[in-house]
Amino acid sequence: MESQCIKKTFRSQIYSGTIRDYWLYVPAQYEENTPANLMVFQDGYYNIDESKPMQAVQVIDRLMVAKKIPTTGCVFINPGIIEKPTKPEHHPDPQRSIEYDPVNDQYSQFLINELLPEAFL
Repeated sequence: MESQCIKKTFRSQIYSGTIRDYWLYVPAQYEENTPANLMVFQDGYYNIDESKPMQAVQVIDRLMVAKKIPTTGCVFINPGIIEKPTKPEHHPDPQRSIEYDPVNDQYSQFLINELLPEAFL
């Protein structure tokens, strides 16, 4: 099997009115009935965009090939944006600081109860 990075879109109930893109990275080494590690990245597109310095997929691939890490799949999540702004003069605002900055469990609940189950159905 070849590595795949599959783009999907998700609407959240926890962050009501938001929509976000995310990508599932399935490495070539993945075998369906064998457990694999999972790594979750925030600011998803920045980490998979080959023109940006992170290039997480390439780094993870190299580490797996070198046997420095076990088979690892990834979820790359963009912050949500307001899908339908309430006023005509508003544009869809990124929700990055609303999602990432608070010191509470809302984002972890979003990941555990909404996004990850959706991603792996």
